[in-house]
Amino acid sequence: MSIKENALLVSVIFNFKNEERNISNLISRTKKVFDDGRLADCDLELIFVNDASTDNSVQEIVQNSAKIKTTIINMSRNFGRWPCLVAGVKNAKGDVLIYLDSDLQDPPELILQMIDRYREGFEIVHAKRTKRIGENPFKLIITNFAYRIIKFLSSVRLENNVSDYKLISKRVANHLLEFHDRDPYVRGIAVWLGFKQTYVNYERQGRNSGKSQYPLFGKGPALEFLRGITSFSTSILYLLFTVGIVSIFAAFLLSIYFVYLKLFGNIAPGVATLSILILILFAIIIFFIGTISLYLARIIEETTNRPLYIVDEIIKINEK
Repeated sequence: MSIKENALLVSVIFNFKNEERNISNLISRTKKVFDDGRLADCDLELIFVNDASTDNSVQEIVQNSAKIKTTIINMSRNFGRWPCLVAGVKNAKGDVLIYLDSDLQDPPELILQMIDRYREGFEIVHAKRTKRIGENPFKLIITNFAYRIIKFLSSVRLENNVSDYKLISKRVANHLLEFHDRDPYVRGIAVWLGFKQTYVNYERQGRNSGKSQYPLFGKGPALEFLRGITSFSTSILYLLFTVGIVSIFAAFLLSIYFVYLKLFGNIAPGVATLSILILILFAIIIFFIGTISLYLARIIEETTNRPLYIVDEIIKINEK
């Protein structure tokens, strides 16, 4: 694509790992969006952040990005979504930045609506899913429940079913780079930043090809849930303290009850009752310790001085 004078440069950032079967279609559909007359005053820049792919994804990008200004950032190993996003934003030159995954579940065609909202004065445009086609019903139930918990506990206003697919202005991108979090809840950060925000709705499609890199109980939704409840809220710590006080009070009342039964010659509750009470209290204690451990783990992660990511190589295509 030729560089137009005084054009709005749009940087589209893709995070990917082993998506060789989707790359050609992804680039083709994205380019087609910018061939639309409504974006005649826009230039396109593609940023591909390779999170240690082991397939031919990079070769597919090189072969299919003819005439498009493209940057490929090869990470030295697998670092995850947030480091890849930061690397992409740091290397993007656009006036507007849009980031999304490369599996084509989030349609590039939505970029048209996002840029329309940007021209209306919005600096952050979130993509909100109205349907999630082809996904496991059990996973959807668990995910929706998790969203509600995160929303309830969070100190910022979070909407349900908002994806990582977003448009941000250059000004917002500069503020995003000021974050030093090592493993944040990315969707929460976008809301926390403030500025004028809006939403565009879409139906999330099933994967075009390949397998998800974020299974439910792997490095995907489960960890995302933990990030959500620990990144933007300390409410759960106060909740645990309250439950602890209530448990102590309940144990005190039970002790008085058992003493009363003993003094007045009644038959004390059996071993089964005491065992159940002990198990309940033990479970509460373990839950407390586990929750506090989550926060301690985040403290350890945030206080290490290691770099957020390491880039192995940056490849420039059609750079002028």
